[in-house]
Amino acid sequence: MAEVSSYPLFPGLEENYLRAQIARISANTVLAPNGYYKITEAEEEESSENIEKNEEWVMPPPAELGKLDAWVHQNPHLKKQGRCSFHVLGSEEQQDSQEDEEMEEETPKTEEEMEQSPKLLTSINNDDEIADGMKPWSIRCSSSIHSLKHQIVCLRSLLWPGANVVATKDGFSNVYIGWGLKNCPYEPPMPPELQKEYDGELIECQELPPIPKPEVFEEPAESEAEHGGEAESEEGEE
Repeated sequence: MAEVSSYPLFPGLEENYLRAQIARISANTVLAPNGYYKITEAEEEESSENIEKNEEWVMPPPAELGKLDAWVHQNPHLKKQGRCSFHVLGSEEQQDSQEDEEMEEETPKTEEEMEQSPKLLTSINNDDEIADGMKPWSIRCSSSIHSLKHQIVCLRSLLWPGANVVATKDGFSNVYIGWGLKNCPYEPPMPPELQKEYDGELIECQELPPIPKPEVFEEPAESEAEHGGEAESEEGEE
């Protein structure tokens, strides 16, 4: 696989970048109608395996599907660490030693450790705004006539352009056709810290650089000169 030519530098190959973008997009844009799934077990590590289809659920009318409260996130929230649950890097022995140290002296938690994820099947109406008063989802119906038999409801993500959810009376479907780019203002990273000046002792060199030798251009040999003259005379005769 090819490397990713980007700035800031991506620490991986193209297949790693594609896998990461798919995880980010699916965690934010894969939706389901409210009540379509139900939580089976309340575990500490939230996963899509903890939900199952609600057999008693019935597809609501398009008028209800045209509201943000009628849709929930199907996949768990993706943390800034790139995981659904916080993972402590290192072996089990290192984790045990860290736990012992934490018991002796409490250290302040990092921003990643303090991040709180929303619960499973959270309504999209609770998503953060992408601008002042602007929700990250846009909902439209195929017709303004609510009594229409074949009504279609479409949800379009404004955070990840290309992600859409289409719902009819028979079911719903999630689809993404885009460039894998997030709709957010670009914030360039801060430049790296300046290198420290040399604090050692500076010693001036007393030796002079060597004098360069003059370039000598060799004159062409007599045979080469005569051959060149004959070629010029032949061209003149022609």
